[in-house]
Amino acid sequence: VYDLVVNTTPAGAADLLAENVQYGITAPLFDVIYNPWPTVLASRWVDSEGVVINGLELLLYQGIDQVEKTIGEISHRTELASHLRKVINS
Repeated sequence: VYDLVVNTTPAGAADLLAENVQYGITAPLFDVIYNPWPTVLASRWVDSEGVVINGLELLLYQGIDQVEKTIGEISHRTELASHLRKVINS
């Protein structure tokens, strides 16, 4: 049993593993790929009642970190992330 599963393979490399995902999986999948989305693995994970975090979350927070390196600490990271998430998903 795992607390978290992370996929960092290149796009398509984990497709063959998707057929082995068991129904009722409880560990979330962090699939760092964001293009193409959803991946075969992420789709199967969701179909198996699992929770998936996609690579856009990683990209979003990397962007916030880069802004902080340029202008200094951002005190409202959560609010900024929420706003950016809406923009990304629109």
